[in-house]
Amino acid sequence: MHPFPPGFAVIDVETTGLRPQSERIIEIGLVRTDVYGNVLSELSTLLNPQRNPGATHIHGITPADITDAPRFREVLPELVRHLAGAVLVGHNLRFDRGFLQHEFSRTEYAFPAAPQLCTRDLAVEFLPHLPNYRLPTCGAAIGIHHAYHHTALEDARVTTKLLQHFGRMMTARTAWPWGFEIEQARAVAWPHVVGPSRLLTRRGSAERRAAEKTYLSRLVGHVPARSAEGNTNTRAYFSMLDEILEDRRVTAEEAQAIYEVARSHGLGGEDLLAAHRMYLVGLVRVALADGVITDVEAADLANVTSLLGLSESDLHRAFMDARAGVVAPIPGEERLLRVGMTVCFTGDTVPPKDELEHRARQAGLRVVSAMSGKVDVLVVDDPYSMSVKAQQARDANLRVLAVPTFLSLLARCEPAEPSSKAAAHSPAERHRPQSLGDLDGKRILVLGVEADADVRLTKLMTAAGATIAKKLTPSVDIVVYADEGAEVERIGRARDLGCVLLSVEEVEALPVSRAEAPSAQAPFLPAQLQNPPLAPAVQIAQVGSTSSQPESAPWPPGWYPDPWKAAPARWWDGSRWTEHVQGRG
Repeated sequence: MHPFPPGFAVIDVETTGLRPQSERIIEIGLVRTDVYGNVLSELSTLLNPQRNPGATHIHGITPADITDAPRFREVLPELVRHLAGAVLVGHNLRFDRGFLQHEFSRTEYAFPAAPQLCTRDLAVEFLPHLPNYRLPTCGAAIGIHHAYHHTALEDARVTTKLLQHFGRMMTARTAWPWGFEIEQARAVAWPHVVGPSRLLTRRGSAERRAAEKTYLSRLVGHVPARSAEGNTNTRAYFSMLDEILEDRRVTAEEAQAIYEVARSHGLGGEDLLAAHRMYLVGLVRVALADGVITDVEAADLANVTSLLGLSESDLHRAFMDARAGVVAPIPGEERLLRVGMTVCFTGDTVPPKDELEHRARQAGLRVVSAMSGKVDVLVVDDPYSMSVKAQQARDANLRVLAVPTFLSLLARCEPAEPSSKAAAHSPAERHRPQSLGDLDGKRILVLGVEADADVRLTKLMTAAGATIAKKLTPSVDIVVYADEGAEVERIGRARDLGCVLLSVEEVEALPVSRAEAPSAQAPFLPAQLQNPPLAPAVQIAQVGSTSSQPESAPWPPGWYPDPWKAAPARWWDGSRWTEHVQGRG
């Protein structure tokens, strides 16, 4: 039993190229009609081809449009539902059908031999005097204004109107045009594809990208307006902001990570808004360093302003502050490029790739044409690039820079450190931490940790003064992993970079600071924290009691002053600090 009555499935596809054997579909538009051409249903979706979209100047689809789009297999149930029992129709249908057949062949399903009609062939028959038979020309010949050529659904709609027009012309010959094909179509056995479908239209994709632009502004609204403790320590926040904005894109995962940093440091909404404005001032200072704001720099400043959730007036004020010499953190200062680093480029960059490679070599960087584990930085033309190189970099968690970020860092490229990169980051110089205090100032990357544990670790390590890295770069000091076997490749690269490797359990077992061996009566704690008196004017309730201790009373067993000062006391379970606290409010 087919889901629709007999009729036609008018289809159009946009693709990455012209050869179905090697190229992919990136958009499908389909109009399902009855036997008279009356529209019953429409289907429209972008597809993720797992590569760049090709001729954006023709179809208007960018990497940003398709980065979150479904793959062909994910749309197959709904696509087959619209195709089953119908005559296939397209304008130059050979092209569309060829791509559909090859996409089906990449799944476990076969594309059946359904009857078909080509409106281009019908136009040659019924409109013989046209200068060409492209879809816009044929549409114009019957009074159809085609404003959105090369958007799949709009092309399918115009093709449907051509079918309706030619059907009316056919009624002069027969009472039921294409009746034979319609009867054949009803007998075609389409595959039974089970499972839900996921579709994403161009509009839906645009709304998702617009939402990405608001991640940081929403962050400001999701924390208290004012810091509860007046905490304005924004160093870790600036550092992570620097890292996530390097590729000029903020993902949902990055937004969550920076939210945890803000929360763990007690930063309020006003603190974050001020931090965003100061970050923008620093970015403007860098752009003004040579006295000229290029078109690329101007566009980049506008983009970052939007990503930060700021306005044009904030950008104007940032220019005024920068010119007035207002002191602000310089973006990228902790993540500068160094002579000898290896860089790779991908995409149609502006300036052109040849020029960027030349400038990189002049600055002392090593330029390579292919990705490998030895590449330090990949420079992309588009933050959403789906090139093979970009996918390899993301899979390996390597550092990805947008062109404006690269140019800014290139102008400040530092000399190589005294020894080779490997020696500069050797284990001899990166000591294994003996306490949480040893994490202060360290850049730490967490690999393969589940969400709850990741939040717990982030709180623990940032409270100790560490900065959480999102990518594996030479600046990372420590790599924390949940399962070494699941992260063999990245852990191997971390060893090559001289990073200290710690398991989650090892981090959580670190004492708050260096201490002698534990006594028989107390857990492994600094001597001053082993059963100390209450701090002046601080009282703590006995465990399981509502009464208060006098100032001179000893701590209840297992309770010690909270090293993070989130509460008067925190429970030590004998091997690590826990989340249990006493004496709030």
